[in-house]
Amino acid sequence: MTDIEYTPGPLLTAARTTPTALWNDSSDLAELKQSISFGGVGATCNPVIAYTVIKSNLDVWAPRIEAIAAEHPTWGESAIGWQAVKDLSVEAAALLKPIFDEHNGRNGRLSVQTDPRFHRDAKALADQAVEFHGLADNIVVKIPATKVGIEAIEDATYRGVS
Repeated sequence: MTDIEYTPGPLLTAARTTPTALWNDSSDLAELKQSISFGGVGATCNPVIAYTVIKSNLDVWAPRIEAIAAEHPTWGESAIGWQAVKDLSVEAAALLKPIFDEHNGRNGRLSVQTDPRFHRDAKALADQAVEFHGLADNIVVKIPATKVGIEAIEDATYRGVS
């Protein structure tokens, strides 16, 4: 995080003088760096956010997506897209890792959402949660709080996912 300079102002003051935890509802790396400079301590990634980041940074992501497709010629669009979500999540989590270490895990987390198409499949949700959890120490996983989601949360928690 040596390339991030803190930006004086009301957000940074609030983050440092109150029990406020500022989270960035984006995993765009430039936005996240700016959020951290204002005192941000966490961020979110989900399919819509990832799509927005990729669309806004096509010069970076188009070649990366082409490389993912070339490495995995049997994958469809969904698998390629979710790999991009995972890659983006790893990079965003790395930006937050110094905060995670500084706060002993209380802050500095990236929240990654499971695939909403799995809303009726507790095993698929739990399996994906385990996969996301393994991407970085400071990733937490969002699972929908539905009947099936609660089953997945119980299974994922049993398997060590936060």
